[in-house]
Amino acid sequence: MQFLNAIKAVFSPADKQGPDVTSTASEYVDWLPNYMLRQSNPELRLDTSRPLPTGDDVPGVPESNAVVNRLKVLCGINPFRLAEPAEGNFVREHGNHKLRFSVAFDDRDSRSICTLRLSIRS
Repeated sequence: MQFLNAIKAVFSPADKQGPDVTSTASEYVDWLPNYMLRQSNPELRLDTSRPLPTGDDVPGVPESNAVVNRLKVLCGINPFRLAEPAEGNFVREHGNHKLRFSVAFDDRDSRSICTLRLSIRS
């Protein structure tokens, strides 16, 4: 339980800039690792044609395209629709633990698919 609380502290929103949708997408992306850890699922697939995962403690459910775009920005990828599939990653640190997220993006004509893979390093 202490580890989970420590992880939650890492993902508290650092910036509250921009319109509400962006802030909510930011908060939602910060919430996703906790969801993944609680589900004991190191891989999560987000599809903009389906509802986003939710839970009792979700900060709000934004538009799914805003979440995918936020993940693209964190990975250093252009947040617009991609002509080709792309991959990126980002790391969050807390104490001796590094949470590494490998993210694959596949933008299609009518939807975007984003696959997150979480690994924890000491």
